[in-house]
Amino acid sequence: MEAALSYCPAGHFFNSQVTVCGFREPGKALVLPGLKQVFVGFDKHNSKCCEVCKTCKEPLKSKDMANWKECKGDSVNDVQNFCMEKCAPGYWNEVNTSQCHKCSTCHDGIL
Repeated sequence: MEAALSYCPAGHFFNSQVTVCGFREPGKALVLPGLKQVFVGFDKHNSKCCEVCKTCKEPLKSKDMANWKECKGDSVNDVQNFCMEKCAPGYWNEVNTSQCHKCSTCHDGIL
């Protein structure tokens, strides 16, 4: 049983906070060889439980690659909801503090 299907389509996640979204028979954990742990439940599919994952809108936001993962439809939370504010043109982002600093080599009016 290595070909487990995702509950939701790509770009979505299973939102268990929706009232009608839960498994009446929660089942138990199943570890697929070489993959990951999944939970097997027994309810009929309900598309209302699948919520669209967030996107980091360019050019003002970028992905926090330390935490961001592609939303494949197999998670129970929004794994794409890790976005960072980008610096304005002519500024650079200090990685350790996430602060924007004006470029010292940028000429005013050119950028």
